[in-house]
Amino acid sequence: MLGRFILNYPDTARRLGGLVLFAITMVALYSIGISAHWLGTIVPPLADWVKENPVVARVLSAFSISLILFLNWKLLKRL
Repeated sequence: MLGRFILNYPDTARRLGGLVLFAITMVALYSIGISAHWLGTIVPPLADWVKENPVVARVLSAFSISLILFLNWKLLKRL
């Protein structure tokens, strides 16, 4: 079934693979305990929010770093 999907819809499978890698990177960053302190440093109004919501801040931090890595990979791949 997966083989048919990849053969019939290669562009969709490629995009889905990219999203899976994005999600795996985000989960890996969260699981190693990525710090969210830098969010409060870059955006000062978030400093109090980061202290009040450490778990959500870690998720946001992992998402932001994964997004930066993913976009850099996509943009540099074209060069």
